[in-house]
Amino acid sequence: MNNAGIDKKFSITTIRKVAMSAMQNKDKTKIEIDRWSRHSESADTVRENYDVNSNDCIRKALSECDSAREDSGVSELRE
Repeated sequence: MNNAGIDKKFSITTIRKVAMSAMQNKDKTKIEIDRWSRHSESADTVRENYDVNSNDCIRKALSECDSAREDSGVSELRE
């Protein structure tokens, strides 16, 4: 967490929720978000049968959120 620049006061659950909300705001589909977050049973099936490294679209969008946060000087996660 420290390597990612995330304050220890934020729980994993909070970080995950904020990331998922950010992806919804970036118009990512529920399927893309579920696959990335492994949030549903369908994600388990996909992980077993498909390449789990196919989350490039989500990773790119998350990095854009992080870059935008850094550019605006925001240092806290907000729900």
